[in-house]
Amino acid sequence: MSFKDRLEEMGRRLEKLLRDLPDHAGVSDTLDYVVGALYGLERAVDLKFVDRPGESEATYRPFLAKYVGDIIEGKDVNKIWLAGFYFNSAGVHPSWVAHRGDVA
Repeated sequence: MSFKDRLEEMGRRLEKLLRDLPDHAGVSDTLDYVVGALYGLERAVDLKFVDRPGESEATYRPFLAKYVGDIIEGKDVNKIWLAGFYFNSAGVHPSWVAHRGDVA
């Protein structure tokens, strides 16, 4: 089963949970973060995310300044950077749930 297939399966299971579980703020808030994580992973896969093997190279930093310029000018951002952004965002969503005292 491909990773994309696994994401689709997770999406179906998440959709079922959202339909079946009680409409409780803690449940909805928690699953909202999971929806965000699923979306981040789906976008990362769609943009062909590839994890880098270690620290970024010294030549990488100047590109970050360009990406910031592209972002504030409303231009399209480098797809490799964007894939990493979505992947990292997906990883952060579950940690937000753990830090919320009013959820669960």
